[in-house]
Amino acid sequence: GYTCEWGKWGHEQVQAPDRLLYPRVRGDDGGLYEVTWEQAIDEIAESLAHHQGEAFAALSAAQSTNEEAFLLQQFSRAVMQSNSVDRLLTPQQSAVERATRAALGIDVESTNNLQELFTAAKNIIVVGPSIFAYAPIPSYWINHARHYREARITVISTEHYLLCDRAALWIRPNEGTTDQVVNAIASEVVRLGLHAVDDRDATRLVNSNSAGDLADVEARTGVPAEQITRAALLFVVGKESLPDQRPEGGFPPGAIYNTVAHQAEDKPYGDADRVTLACSNLSLLTGNIGREGGGVTSFRGPANYQGSTDMGLSPSLLPGGAAVTDASARARFEDAWLDRWAEQASTSNGFLPVRSLSDSPGVALEDLPAAIESGRIRAMWIDGGPGTRDEFPDPRLFEALRKLEFLVVTEPYDSPLAAIAHVALPAAMNLEKDGTFTNFDRTVQRVRAAVPVPGEARNALDIIGAVANRMGYALRHSHASQVMAEISRLVPGYAGVSYARLERGGIVTPVETFRGEGTKILGTASGPFEITPKFVALVDR
Repeated sequence: GYTCEWGKWGHEQVQAPDRLLYPRVRGDDGGLYEVTWEQAIDEIAESLAHHQGEAFAALSAAQSTNEEAFLLQQFSRAVMQSNSVDRLLTPQQSAVERATRAALGIDVESTNNLQELFTAAKNIIVVGPSIFAYAPIPSYWINHARHYREARITVISTEHYLLCDRAALWIRPNEGTTDQVVNAIASEVVRLGLHAVDDRDATRLVNSNSAGDLADVEARTGVPAEQITRAALLFVVGKESLPDQRPEGGFPPGAIYNTVAHQAEDKPYGDADRVTLACSNLSLLTGNIGREGGGVTSFRGPANYQGSTDMGLSPSLLPGGAAVTDASARARFEDAWLDRWAEQASTSNGFLPVRSLSDSPGVALEDLPAAIESGRIRAMWIDGGPGTRDEFPDPRLFEALRKLEFLVVTEPYDSPLAAIAHVALPAAMNLEKDGTFTNFDRTVQRVRAAVPVPGEARNALDIIGAVANRMGYALRHSHASQVMAEISRLVPGYAGVSYARLERGGIVTPVETFRGEGTKILGTASGPFEITPKFVALVDR
């Protein structure tokens, strides 16, 4: 029954007066003119045919459904023969992604399941901007754990918000020093003998990350030394004093939630990747990775960030996480995708059917501006969303987009992004289409069409399919469930997902079979979906 702001007030967004209603194509005079869908599809197909290969890139706003994200990367790889696909993220969100991959071996928003706040989570650290503002549903359940299960909460935040008053401890570091505070807590855990890892190299690395005793940390961060000690005790023991001996069943679990992907551009918390790595190190040090009620969670923002990542919107990874350089993985997708070409592509300039997927990693999001400036990337497809309505996530990239030879945008609104496109197509929003989202704790949930689309808007499945078909590649799906059926065949972590099962409720991924319950806790012994957590050094400042 809990919903975020979009869930509560989505009707206002869907009925907004600035919705894009009809396809628009840029004329020779630079103006944008409404055209028919057939004219728009022709323009896109003929223009993109000149940019097959490395010259093409695609971005998704990570608010599209799993099925739409899957088809966009399939179009890029199987039709345009380019691995330059990515999610449209802010620099802070990208930094958290890089850190998560470095610490865990894969990119997941959470190693654990949100339901554990009702059952197992006892000691909680919340790091970053207001979790009430940026992860409202988890914030409700953290309050529930505090109120009904007496969970001990430590908040590390440079700003004051309501949870700071309700927490057992609020730590307010100087701007830019949050990672140093978390590192100091980890070092204090070692000093107090509360760590669960006996690896000397690991504990030495933790101490070096702290880079000084508590007096030094206090001088740099403005956090009193006794608060650092209290935080270490609260997170591991759940009390503010050392026990006489370790409890027979071990200390209660501890979970860490961070929201630094949402901090402002001036980075009041410091580098988002450093904070994320510090949180992962602390969780690993205390034995909370792979434990019910423990683990780490880093909230990213877009509604389907996790699903978009799983679906292969990555320049170096195929759907499911296999590297584009992995020949056996590519062969599996080639067998499924490349027999859909007609004998001859249907554009007028000799565009050729793709006979093998590219094995070269594409251009990542952060490298796109330079690639456009140099002429390496000359054409792009951007699947926009509510996040691009008023302000583009990356101003530097936005300016570079103006220099593309061809830009096609699918967008719900008449946004700044749509205004610079050569072709802007009206896109359906979440209340107007069928599909699935994968939320931050890896639970796949259904999205159902509740209202008709305005004007001539279409969902991305229809749009991508129409362009692909026009270019000679058969991509015909009458319903999103058919795309999910293909996803379940090709993406190992989604092998047990089907629309029939989703009618009974959400399904936690990774899930191996249609009878499987899913992997709620990712750890080093999670079967075929285990993660590889490791300590990461943070001594350079």
